[in-house]
Amino acid sequence: MKKKGNPNFERDRNRDTSAANQTRIKNADEFARKINALFTKLNKEGIKTNKGLAEALNANNIKTSRQDNKSIEGTMGTKGWSATQVKRIKERVKGLKDHGALERLFKQNR
Repeated sequence: MKKKGNPNFERDRNRDTSAANQTRIKNADEFARKINALFTKLNKEGIKTNKGLAEALNANNIKTSRQDNKSIEGTMGTKGWSATQVKRIKERVKGLKDHGALERLFKQNR
């Protein structure tokens, strides 16, 4: 009985996914920075809570990163923003800022 699938799968598959992972992380970081700029603007308008920010993004038809990605249309992330997503974007941006401060400190101490 013949096996189904690519007989050379193990030989042909790409095991080194580091470049793809770095691109995914870079894109996620850029998206978080852009959305965080909107959070700042909305905060100045008096919208402070994560739920309020999510509602404002949805009301203004601002797409999530998954909604914006046409390759996965029809899968997760098609319902718009949630308070949890807002919280995670804020945490990601804070992590980027903290990481940048640590990098500068490390360079200064060399």
